[in-house]
Amino acid sequence: MEPRLGAFRRRFACYEVGGVMKIPLLCIAPLLNEPDEDLSARGHYEFLAGMLPRDFGKQLSDCLFVVGDNCAVNRLLATLMGVPLVAIG
Repeated sequence: MEPRLGAFRRRFACYEVGGVMKIPLLCIAPLLNEPDEDLSARGHYEFLAGMLPRDFGKQLSDCLFVVGDNCAVNRLLATLMGVPLVAIG
């Protein structure tokens, strides 16, 4: 069963390379702190830019792509991050 922290969901890969365990973060569903949270692409960008270093020790530049439906918010988020959007759905 997937461990959960409230509505916070995340997925990790788990594999070994040269005898060293690798567990990269594959995806997360961002937290909403307030009911009127900014759900724009810029809001998601700012959230990720603050949360990734604080909670995972990673930078936004460590992200290689964005996975999501091909909506305007996800397209702009991928553009702001400078990575491709892998569209689903």
